[in-house]
Order: sequence, then C-alpha cells, then structure tokens
Amino acid sequence: MTRGVYSRSKECESCGVVFVSRGSTARYCSAECRFTGLTADVAPDSRGCLLWPHSRNPKSGYGQMTLWDGNKRRLATTHRMSFSIAFGNIPTGLEVCHRCDVPACFNPKHLFPGTQQDNMRDCVAKGRAGDYPARIRKGWRQRRLAMSSADSLK
Repeated sequence: MTRGVYSRSKECESCGVVFVSRGSTARYCSAECRFTGLTADVAPDSRGCLLWPHSRNPKSGYGQMTLWDGNKRRLATTHRMSFSIAFGNIPTGLEVCHRCDVPACFNPKHLFPGTQQDNMRDCVAKGRAGDYPARIRKGWRQRRLAMSSADSLK
C-alpha cells in the first residue's frame, strides 16, 4: 500500500475560487488571498494605520506571515506583501518605506518605494535618527585613524 499526498478541491475563503489543496488545513488559494483573508476585519487606527493583528517580529515590530513555496517555508513582511498586492512587484534595489513610521502598519497609502538612503533621509528629516549623521562622521574618522600606513605595512 502506497501513501499519497492528501489533496482535495476546496473553495478559497477570500475569493471563492475552487483550488486543489495539498493539506487539510489550507483555506486560501494564494498568498494574496491569505493576506486579504487575514486582514479583512482590520480597522484603521486614529492615524489611518492598518496594524497587523497577527505575528510580529519581536525585534523590529514588523508584521510577518508564513508563505509556502512548494515545500519550502519562508517569512514575508506584511508591509512588503501589502505594497506588492496594491502596486505590483517591488522594483529591484528598492525597499518599502513607511510614511507613518509604524512598523506594524500595512496600509498601502502609507508605503512608498525607496532606497536605503531615501529611508535614512526620511528618518533624519523626521527627527528619528538621534545623532545618526554625527555617528557616521565620528565612525569614519575613527576608522581612518585606526591604522596608519606604517601599521599596514607591518
């Protein structure tokens, strides 16, 4: 007797499309439908932020959800999922930045694509960087002085 993979037809709870499920617990036909289904009841807070109500990264505070790619599991941040659902693929080399500065927010109106440099400029402009420019300059001076050319020849 051979054991097969459990599969059966189910209806997606988000969009209603019939799909073949490889497991007994699958409720959605795609990652987009899962995201939509998990966020259907989220209401905006006083700032207009839609806060991710499920798992968050304990260090950064960003919302996260598990995605399956074949048999591989990976974590995706919810603000990036929200941006890609609303606006399409994230351009190569760019990040998804928050206008609202709330890591758990996934409201696409609060998100914009930008480089790491754009994100840091935004951070400094809003006063969230502390002494960021000074720390960078100080660190550069210290690295330059850490080793002289005579030391490097030894």
